[in-house]
Amino acid sequence: MFELFWEEFFTIEKVTARMVNNIAGISINDLSINVYLYFLAGVIGAAYVSYEIYKSNKVAWVNLGKVLMITVFLFWCLMEARISMNYFSYFQDDLNNLAGRSLEEKRIITSPPGLYEFTQLVKKHTRIGDKIAIINPPDEFIEIKLNYYLFPYNKVSTNEAQFIAGYFVMPGGYKYFANTQYGWIANKSENQNNKRMKQK
Repeated sequence: MFELFWEEFFTIEKVTARMVNNIAGISINDLSINVYLYFLAGVIGAAYVSYEIYKSNKVAWVNLGKVLMITVFLFWCLMEARISMNYFSYFQDDLNNLAGRSLEEKRIITSPPGLYEFTQLVKKHTRIGDKIAIINPPDEFIEIKLNYYLFPYNKVSTNEAQFIAGYFVMPGGYKYFANTQYGWIANKSENQNNKRMKQK
């Protein structure tokens, strides 16, 4: 079990898009690293107290505090080493993937698949000021990226929209006039006119 803990503790994490704004705390076997630290400090503290009682029937509480402080400090050093290894791994990935590339290439690489190309499709077929409804998976990071790449475009609800665009979703009843592998864009008024024609 100790070997498994040690391997997982020093496993290098690969950077993900979500890590840019949300770096989760270290967890091993779905438990916070703090649980292991408290357990270790408890075992060492109990062992120290037992030894002191066995040796002299007295406990030097000041020394116990020092022992626990050293334990926490050493564990903290290990965590810092592990985090530094992760950051060095992120640096290597960035260097290999992004060095020497244009800004547009970097945006394509660092965005979810096809998202940047989708936003360029929307920009190509609309003008600033047009009311656009974007349908996309319920993902906060995707939403942030869409707002960033489509700024200052006017994103509205489907009821108010002139154009409706979908990223990574099926068009449903909308007939799109342009698309990429990951997205599409439709003119809402044309879709409404087509529905009226069919009803007649």
